[in-house]
Amino acid sequence: REMTDRVIDEAPLDSYIKNKLKALYSEANKFMYYGQFYELNVLHRRNLNVEKMSLDEYLGLYLTKCDHISGIFSKNVALSGAILATDNQLKLDAIGNYARNFGIGLNIINDMSDYLPLTRQDALPSYKTPIDQYSDIRNGRIFLPVFYALKFGNNEQRNYILEMLNGENIFSEDRLIQLTDILLATKAIQFTFFTAKKYMKEAK
Repeated sequence: REMTDRVIDEAPLDSYIKNKLKALYSEANKFMYYGQFYELNVLHRRNLNVEKMSLDEYLGLYLTKCDHISGIFSKNVALSGAILATDNQLKLDAIGNYARNFGIGLNIINDMSDYLPLTRQDALPSYKTPIDQYSDIRNGRIFLPVFYALKFGNNEQRNYILEMLNGENIFSEDRLIQLTDILLATKAIQFTFFTAKKYMKEAK
């Protein structure tokens, strides 16, 4: 944030625009921390009661995380450029809404791609590297694909996922690919993609 303020201060812009830019980046930074809190605490296995939570209740928490992590950030980055070109509030609102929905959708896709082997990611707009592949379940984070599978999978599928979340299962390549197969079999990947697509459509 300090570097951003310094760059803005040195830019050949009037003080009004500079203050608006600083406010946008400050807000994005603040909500990024809120989103990280959701990732590390609210949506962590130790704090989430999947059995007692409905899908709608979960989506309320999960989509808030996505908005804080990527939606508000994307909106404010887009507005940072837009306010240099126009002061028309209707246009600024449209640009902000477009970018925010796109950012939420992209974060959902990012979470989904965590469970797709690299060979299946060619058509995705968000990629994982071998280092962080399957990192969400390794760290006990229950994001949409895993929640959906836990909610709607059979006992064998749920137990397999719970063993991984609790660190009771060996994270070998074969077992991780089997996890992906479970997410596909329960339609968890498909539902996650459908959810992301709804936000991407809103961004058009």
